[in-house]
Amino acid sequence: MRAPAAMHRPETLEELLAILREHGDSAKIVAGGTAFTILWKAGLLQAEHIVSATGLHGLTDVRADDEALTVGALARVRDVERAEATRRNSPVLASALRLVANVRVRNVATMGGNVAEADYTSDPPAVLSALDAVVTIRDKDGGRDLPLREFLVDYFETALRPDEFVTGVRIPILAADWGGTYLKLLSRSAEDRTCIGVAAFLQHATDGTCAGVRVAVVGGNPVPLRLPEVERQFVGQEPSMEAFAALAAEYAAAADPVADNRGTASYRRRVMAPLIVRALRRAARGTNDAVFA
Repeated sequence: MRAPAAMHRPETLEELLAILREHGDSAKIVAGGTAFTILWKAGLLQAEHIVSATGLHGLTDVRADDEALTVGALARVRDVERAEATRRNSPVLASALRLVANVRVRNVATMGGNVAEADYTSDPPAVLSALDAVVTIRDKDGGRDLPLREFLVDYFETALRPDEFVTGVRIPILAADWGGTYLKLLSRSAEDRTCIGVAAFLQHATDGTCAGVRVAVVGGNPVPLRLPEVERQFVGQEPSMEAFAALAAEYAAAADPVADNRGTASYRRRVMAPLIVRALRRAARGTNDAVFA
């Protein structure tokens, strides 16, 4: 039988960071607890100290300035989804958050927890990766900012050190000439985790060609799959089906999907390319939404 863990409920960020500094790898943080509870009950998560972040204040804000949308780590997914700042400045993210699990989960789950979980099928990291989001991190000695693409390292693994805590996510705001979308493919129930998710954004040049493109895929790689060199090759091309298909083929070839009960590796690779094409077509039309595929 597993020994009971010591419970901690700090009231300030400084107290939390001190606990993490003292106990290191033997301490685990819980906020919304939607992922933590499942992993803990299944015996997949071990800790001698459980540190609740629910007593902290000041990390629930959702606000925007001229350059970015900033989301506090303890902001509930549902609150971020409904926030006017999110809907106005990052409509694809707001719409994608509406597709996460169900409203009961979204009312409890936190944005910081979602990012730190590093689930390879989670929807928000796809959109956040495509938007070049940056994760804000603190420890007792100060802090650092990491692009999400550097923060997410592998399946359920991040670059977060044992004495560090995610305090928020900063999401650059795209110019008005960008269109985007998120497509979520489910292979089982409507509330299940994603099989393949595709976030796509496309910027139109004044001559009708593509001035920029971003594509991020979850469910097809240990971390959200982005290929900046392939994205750059698309710049200057007409936003055509042929160009979309060529880009999608590059992504499918680079993918390294895992087989699980939502789909085999070959199935995921097979459906990825047509989903990317569909997402790019929607982005080119400027739908700025998220839908089930």
